Amino acid sequence: GTEPAGTGPAGKGPAGRLPNPVVVLSGLFLGLHFGTWITSLSYTSVASAVVLVTLHPMFVALGSVFLLKEHLPAASFAFIALAIGGSALLSYGDFLIGGTALFGNALAVAGALAAAGYMLAGRVARRTVDAAAYNFQVYLFAAIALLAAVVAMEVPLAGYALREWLIFAALAFFCTILGHSVFNWALRYVQASFVSTSILLEPIFATLLAIPIFGELPTPYAVAGGIIVVLGLYGVLRLDRRAQRAR
Repeated sequence: GTEPAGTGPAGKGPAGRLPNPVVVLSGLFLGLHFGTWITSLSYTSVASAVVLVTLHPMFVALGSVFLLKEHLPAASFAFIALAIGGSALLSYGDFLIGGTALFGNALAVAGALAAAGYMLAGRVARRTVDAAAYNFQVYLFAAIALLAAVVAMEVPLAGYALREWLIFAALAFFCTILGHSVFNWALRYVQASFVSTSILLEPIFATLLAIPIFGELPTPYAVAGGIIVVLGLYGVLRLDRRAQRAR
């Protein structure tokens, strides 16, 4: 139950010579997740973006079975199919609306796939790398990946108002340092599918907050599809927890 020292060949910390390649991969996935999902908010609604990115527990569950050889109850696949159906219904509603919503939805799904890769790679890395070393390195490589993308796309790095800098700082502190660091610590002790599903309430709160802040009212398709997605992912969580208690 104690944290690994992080000084062996597979767990070099900040003072180590070479980074763990799985940690590097996890960091790149995290950077891709941030880049695709945050960009999706410019093209689709908050409700659609948050619901679709929340599909990542489904991808994590499948990856845990086929890549990490972890057990997943057979009934979980029925709930995964339910979540897929809900996302399809949500996207169909955006298709009827037209515009850039479908492109934004595709970016949100890409963000979900990247988040799943981040969780799965982190699950492997945290078996041998302590939490402090893992967090330091994964955030470092995520930042390098994002910086490279920003430079390549010629996005300005300065010239923003104080309000924007405060928002950037809040995102970094609350969402990453406090949020993701807790998830990264937990990856050593529980299955990746359980960790990723623990943020299941995010689309509900984000959709409700988007109403007074941005004036975005979810469409009936978004509401129905979002409910189906949440129910499907909740089923995966319940079955996963039941399987862990039975061991």
